[in-house]
Amino acid sequence: MASSMTATEPLPVVTPTPASDVGLCVDVDHVNPDEWADVVRGFDDATLYQTWAHDAVRWGERRMSHLVLKRREKVVAAAQVRILKLPILKAGIAYLFKGPMWRPTGSAPDMDIFRHMMRALREEYATRRGLLLRVIPNEIDEESGRFRDVLESEGYRHRTSAKAYRTFLLDLEPSLEELRKKLRHTWRTNLNKAETRDFQIQEGTRDDLYAQFVRLYEEMHERKRFVRFVDIHQFRDIQRQLPEPEKMRIMVCGLDGEPVAAAVCSTLGQAALEVFLATGKKAMQTQAAFYMIWEQIRRFKQEHVRYFDIGGIDPESNPGGYRFKGGLGGQDILHIGEFEARGSLLSSALVHTAERARTGYRRFRIRLANTMRDHGSPNRQGRERKHDG
Repeated sequence: MASSMTATEPLPVVTPTPASDVGLCVDVDHVNPDEWADVVRGFDDATLYQTWAHDAVRWGERRMSHLVLKRREKVVAAAQVRILKLPILKAGIAYLFKGPMWRPTGSAPDMDIFRHMMRALREEYATRRGLLLRVIPNEIDEESGRFRDVLESEGYRHRTSAKAYRTFLLDLEPSLEELRKKLRHTWRTNLNKAETRDFQIQEGTRDDLYAQFVRLYEEMHERKRFVRFVDIHQFRDIQRQLPEPEKMRIMVCGLDGEPVAAAVCSTLGQAALEVFLATGKKAMQTQAAFYMIWEQIRRFKQEHVRYFDIGGIDPESNPGGYRFKGGLGGQDILHIGEFEARGSLLSSALVHTAERARTGYRRFRIRLANTMRDHGSPNRQGRERKHDG
């Protein structure tokens, strides 16, 4: 477990390095948790996975690095990178998940900033430190291919073997009436039924709400027997460490005084992200999940949230989840996937060897879960498809 955010050691002062573009400079590892929180809140493309608390809990503060791109002292791009290496050999990986952030709030996106940021990251972590730099940008795969073009021209290679993040993205700009008309027939029918029930909604950032979510999640896991690659208890620790403006929002849907469904959502940046969703046994009989998600959408609209990322889909391993999320009428989108810039040959060899072992272990767990499912309830699923940042 990482140390508390308030107990960080003093960070070394690093002289900003001039970037190739006049007026731009790069600052590495010269920010503290409070300063980083201010940086994150200044970007429309910020996500939970770029917060200090997320990586401090999951990986430890000593494995974190921060690179900030400035123009005349104003931050125009930033990235939180995880550093995993062997201390003696000084070889390993620099891993950037859902970054960099390069869309400052109130400013038009500038592709030149994205290009300079990707160049700065490669020069710092691959060239100077000799690490294999792995990047999973928070970008949608566009027909124009502009992000791929920039990345490849800056020395990054697309990892075609890695499965890109796929989700339904719901545009919240239309009115509630218009959004309701876009619901698929089955989804709208279930919502109509749910609205005849006397559900009670609790929402907030409190730990007792997260505890209710955990109980429902454990009940759901016992029922479905999916493989868990994400630790919900780690995310509880993350929630405790996040500053209040960055905390995840927990919604609990109750019926007759009993929690029946819960959702954990992050609302950093322009897009709300469904991090976790849990349902109890009564949820299917009462359509509680339909009611709760529609209530989330209604509140997002009131708070002028622009998009709703439903939280990842996999039609092959979880067709039920795919149909449920697709019923909201969002756009089926695919992110651009993973890219890497190679440092030393030793770093590349070590990382790829470790990844082959990790992939083999995951496949074994999935096969084991499927075997258990086949000997149990036919409704149980063998995999959980979620963000694994």
